[in-house]
Amino acid sequence: FVGEIRIGEVELELDVPELPFAVPLGSIRVTECQMVNQFKGSAKAPPQFTRGYGLVFGQSERKAMAMALCDRALRAGELGEDVVAAAQDEEFVISHSDNVQATGFVEHLKLPHYVDFQAELGLVRRMRAEYEARENEDKVAEEKRQAAE
Repeated sequence: FVGEIRIGEVELELDVPELPFAVPLGSIRVTECQMVNQFKGSAKAPPQFTRGYGLVFGQSERKAMAMALCDRALRAGELGEDVVAAAQDEEFVISHSDNVQATGFVEHLKLPHYVDFQAELGLVRRMRAEYEARENEDKVAEEKRQAAE
């Protein structure tokens, strides 16, 4: 789901070591996007929403969205997920991300998804409750085992 898309101008400066100040070169337009994704959880982390971040030159919402999705997918190892999808493989992403077919991948994500997000939010809340219940059961079982010893 699209969390936020922003388009704006940023100042571009050159830091020259011989000068005590930065030299302004001008400004460039950039598009920034944050995508919200569901994370099922792992042995270490409970179910939750995670974010991906994308920043591209110019006004290009699709590219920023695609970059944010790839950013999140490529964090699979960091979150303890199994790498099972092509978007989680760095080499595959680099070799396939800059072509015409890549634009269709995110086209549907620009549509409103309010109902879908509410359903995802409910699912994550239920999964977190189940995770916490399992954690509590494990703690109680461990305490009983230690008390028995």
